[in-house]
Amino acid sequence: MPPNSQPPSYDRDHWLRALEEIAKSLGVDGLPVHICLIGSAACLFGGMEGRTSRDLNMTSNFTRNQELLARTYLAKPDLLTQAIIDKRWGDVALAVSFAQADAPVELGSTDPALYREIRENITRFYLRGGGAINLAKIKALADQSLGISTHDHC
Repeated sequence: MPPNSQPPSYDRDHWLRALEEIAKSLGVDGLPVHICLIGSAACLFGGMEGRTSRDLNMTSNFTRNQELLARTYLAKPDLLTQAIIDKRWGDVALAVSFAQADAPVELGSTDPALYREIRENITRFYLRGGGAINLAKIKALADQSLGISTHDHC
């Protein structure tokens, strides 16, 4: 893109089509080049060593749906309170597990706004006393409600 030029202004549908084309062309192997941690293509052209998302180990122990549910509970504490009242221990355990896992550090360079939002919600969770929730006991309650035995027979 030449200096002093404006980036194209795409509407939502155009961006989705463009991203779909990019995803198709990349295939399952991902990017054919390494990207820099700071997310700038300029570092590649400047000779700096880049890294791929695989190098960053950007993996999560949560499915996308679990992550979205946990983030919702952390963003809206009243919903988490209602889950406790309703004895939905699996949901409570999920929110606590997500908070304890913390926001993925690599998200700070890939999506700073989302990273900041997750960190703020986790901080608010702990300031409201969420750190006092015993995850092991909540998981045991969740297992009990599903009829799973948690007792060791040694």
